[in-house]
Amino acid sequence: MSVEQRFESSQISEDTVQQMLLLAERLRESHGGELDDEAIIAVSEATGAPVDYVRIALANRPRDEKQTVTKKLRGTYLSLGPEERAWVAAGAVGAGAGMAYALNERFPHSNGLFGIFMILLLVIGFFAVATRKTSRLATISGAILGCVGVLSSSVFGLLLGIASNGSPWEILPITVAAALLGFGLQKTLSQNRKSLGLKDPTEERQDLLRQLVQLQEKLNSGRQSLTFLSVDIVGSSRMKTGANPLNVEYTFNEYHQFIDRVTTKYNGRVHSTAGDGVTCAFDQPQQAFQAAKNIQIELIELNKFGNKLASPIVLRCGIHTGSVVAPDVNDVTSVNFAHVIDIAAHLQKVCPPGGIAISTESAIFVKPSVASEETVSADGINGYVWRPKTQPVATSTAIPPPFVPEQA
Repeated sequence: MSVEQRFESSQISEDTVQQMLLLAERLRESHGGELDDEAIIAVSEATGAPVDYVRIALANRPRDEKQTVTKKLRGTYLSLGPEERAWVAAGAVGAGAGMAYALNERFPHSNGLFGIFMILLLVIGFFAVATRKTSRLATISGAILGCVGVLSSSVFGLLLGIASNGSPWEILPITVAAALLGFGLQKTLSQNRKSLGLKDPTEERQDLLRQLVQLQEKLNSGRQSLTFLSVDIVGSSRMKTGANPLNVEYTFNEYHQFIDRVTTKYNGRVHSTAGDGVTCAFDQPQQAFQAAKNIQIELIELNKFGNKLASPIVLRCGIHTGSVVAPDVNDVTSVNFAHVIDIAAHLQKVCPPGGIAISTESAIFVKPSVASEETVSADGINGYVWRPKTQPVATSTAIPPPFVPEQA
């Protein structure tokens, strides 16, 4: 089976590849390095995704921070193949060295500053050439470095008005000499890596792969399947407008206690609250659906005895099941961000008032309890809509505002 076939059969998501890329980058940074070709290959081996797919995922990596020109160029550079990256690096160093040479000729009284800069660039460039995997790649990279260096010095010399005493044919012997130097350096370095204290690239990749697998196993140890129920009040802002603040506080406290009580009854836990919205977590989809049904049915009682506002409380519910990674296996609230929670919330938003939108992933566990032809969709996830037979009615138990004596 080819790599591509293995990738398709394993159905590795881009999110998994992105996560492994982030782990590899952090591991490299912790050792003073950066994401390189060996790290990309290690991610490919750890996930089973083709190397080219990992490069595409790297190029498409979402960036939260503002992208500078340098970061964009670095991202584009890392998305290239190993040979293209080697040639681009050699060309860039050659161009820099050629420019430094031209500047040194143009400003002879610079105390050799530009000359020193040129030498440093050449040393860095040929060291990079020497570390290439194969002698072929090192030879071509060396030739590119020498050729681009000569061309760059000529172009910048022309721009700076420097009279050239050299022959255009010098580019040939310099290119050949740079290619032979690259070949020789690569052979010498590859034969003396251990004596020079350099680790073999294959060993580096295996070390990184081992660390990635260990981290992945640690992350997966906290992976579990949970069902999330998202509950929110329809038109809560309108309900509060012009109402007595004491009535508002009393009503919404009763509402939150009501949700917490029903959630606990069905072995769930309140995961989080945001304003009037509540997210609850359950181990099984059946528990979440029964809790949501109970919430919608018993809402009549809450409106009758716990709602001190003029308008009835009307709720929307959304349910979705999926896999999450909890830093603390025994504490579901330690899950701060998860796609399954977002889906439950989005289904809740498109659900008709007074209903329950349950995703098809969750509904397969509770059928035939959900016998509805009404469907909704959010973020590409389809859901069925369940509605109670009775709906909340307006209440007349609103507490009048406190008496305020008139000013004398």
